[in-house]
Amino acid sequence: MREIALPAARARRAPFRDRRTQRSIRDAREAQSFGHSRAERLAEVKANETALRLRQEELESHLIAASGRQLARSCREGPLSA
Repeated sequence: MREIALPAARARRAPFRDRRTQRSIRDAREAQSFGHSRAERLAEVKANETALRLRQEELESHLIAASGRQLARSCREGPLSA
């Protein structure tokens, strides 16, 4: 009768399984890290967008006010005054 070395065969395959499991764990951590950094970037973009919108509104209000002052001055001085 021939003896089968089953435990030895399993022992040889175990490191591959361990590497595969470690790789899966590492990949999961990297994916989680990427998702976290992506969420941070998205929040940063939204904050920048809000700040930019506020600055744009402020600029537009200044431009409208300056245009109104210039128009009033032009009306007072007349069209051909230097």
